[in-house]
Formats: sequence, C-alpha cells, structure tokens
Amino acid sequence: MEWATVSLRAVAFFITYRMITNTILDSLLPFIGGGVLATILTFWISNKKQNLSEFDVIINRYKEMHDDLIKRVDHLEDEQENLSRSKLYLEKEIIHLRTQLQLFESSTTSLPLPIWIKDLDGKMLYMNDYCINMVLKPLGMKFSDQVGKTDLEIWGKELADQYRKTDERIIRYKKPIESVEPVLTRAGDVYYVDVIKFPRLFEGIVVGVAGVIKGNHKKE
Repeated sequence: MEWATVSLRAVAFFITYRMITNTILDSLLPFIGGGVLATILTFWISNKKQNLSEFDVIINRYKEMHDDLIKRVDHLEDEQENLSRSKLYLEKEIIHLRTQLQLFESSTTSLPLPIWIKDLDGKMLYMNDYCINMVLKPLGMKFSDQVGKTDLEIWGKELADQYRKTDERIIRYKKPIESVEPVLTRAGDVYYVDVIKFPRLFEGIVVGVAGVIKGNHKKE
C-alpha cells in the first residue's frame, strides 16, 4: 500500500511538472529560434531522463527494502510458531516426567532397599523411606532438609566430590555402575556401602541419576 501511494505521488508530480514546462515553452517559443529551442529541449530531455533515472533508483531501493522486511517478518513469524510448538512439547514432556516420578515414588516408598533420585545438577529429588531411615535419621535430618539441594550443600566438598565422580561417569556412558561410597555418621565419621547407580533415561536422553544401596561394604 505504501509503495502504491509513493508511485501515485510520483505520477502526479510528473504530470504537473510537464504541464508547467509546456506552458513556459509555449510562452517563450515566439522569442527564440529553432536552434535555441532544440538546445533547450535537448537539455530538458536529458535532465528529465536523469531525474527519472534517479527516481527509479529510489523506487527500486524502496521496493527492495519493503520486500526484505516482508521476508524478515515471515521468518520471525515462523520462528515464533516453532518456539510455541517447542514450548508445548516441553510442557507435555515435563508433565510426563512428573507422572513417571510419581509412579516410581509410589512403587518404591515401602521397598526394603534404600533408593534415591537426583537430577542432572545433582539436586536430590527423591528418597524412599528406607533410605531416609538409613542415611538421614541417624544424623537427625529429614528429607525436607535435603530435597532440592546438592551433595555439596548437604555433605560438604569431600564427600560430594566422590559422589559426583561416579554420577558424571553414569551421565557420560549411560550405563549402571557399581561402586563403594562413603556415608556420614552422626559422630562425623564415615562408613562405606555398596551401591548401584544407574541413569534415568527419557527417550534415550539422560535426565538424572538414581541409586540403590545394596548394603554395608565388606572388605575382602
């Protein structure tokens, strides 16, 4: 619409310019000779062509800018649509993962094995009752003291580094690992337990780490 408006203005300007020029030439024609008139007309035509050429350049440039803006707007609209689809997909996946976690919690709460679940950042998401009774209660802690926190925030750097080392191997290789890991006592000492850690997978992607304590470690 803007391009059409500019074009109409240009045509109106050209018609007005031509009418004024013809009027001037009609007035001067009786007083000048044919040679002078030819020179004037040649100059006028040359000048008009130059002006029209410059005007065409401006119009073409404006049209190019207009077309470019239309393409950019179309691209941004496509990007927005893709982002909306991605957001909807992620929201559905989050709901699905939460449902899976709830099912897992409900099925392992009373299981007579200490089980825990952490996310990729090492934050504790879940401990079943057996794990809470074995690991937290002797220290006078509750699960609410640990949920959403990392091993570093709970156990300190020395123990957290050992836990994180095996967690990173599981995340990298996507395979279960059996290991011996320390557990803190109320007196500040540690004892060792045999554990199995395994990746929490969703559609082949690691979304966290879980573990099961098999029992106290026995030195051979």
